[in-house]
Amino acid sequence: MPCVWQPADVGFTPPGTKHLNADQATEVWQAAERTAAHGASLAGKAGFLALSMAVEAAPTWQGIVQAAD
Repeated sequence: MPCVWQPADVGFTPPGTKHLNADQATEVWQAAERTAAHGASLAGKAGFLALSMAVEAAPTWQGIVQAAD
């Protein structure tokens, strides 16, 4: 399950309640990886084969297409 965001406009809310500082690239990347892993876990529990992936892209739709490829 990919988690795609664009710089300066994160566009997702990571699982949990930890505050996300969108100005900290490393923190955003780690949150994206956790969000993707969480989504892949949920998909796996539902019987799907899922891999997690974090993608940074602007505009976001290009990252979604990149992840789909």
